[in-house]
Amino acid sequence: MSRHFFFIKFREGIVRTYGTLFKESVDVSDDETENSFGKFWGYYQIISLLAEDKVWQIDYVTSLGLTSALNHLSYITDLNNEKERLIKEQQRNNR
Repeated sequence: MSRHFFFIKFREGIVRTYGTLFKESVDVSDDETENSFGKFWGYYQIISLLAEDKVWQIDYVTSLGLTSALNHLSYITDLNNEKERLIKEQQRNNR
């Protein structure tokens, strides 16, 4: 029982620290296709992203430490959010 409790507390800490990576809904749209894609592929999407969609990199990615992987995913998420913000700002300025 104590191992199970440890895992739950550990998971809660990870989700709290890296909350933007574990959002339930997709911000882009509420399209059911996107949601079902995410549900079907789950964590494989994250592995594929870290491997840059290169199948030969999957073993390397899965050997990374959890903190390294989540820190890099957080960086990618923040970078993409910043790119989206700049594109929207540029679109507003061009009107």
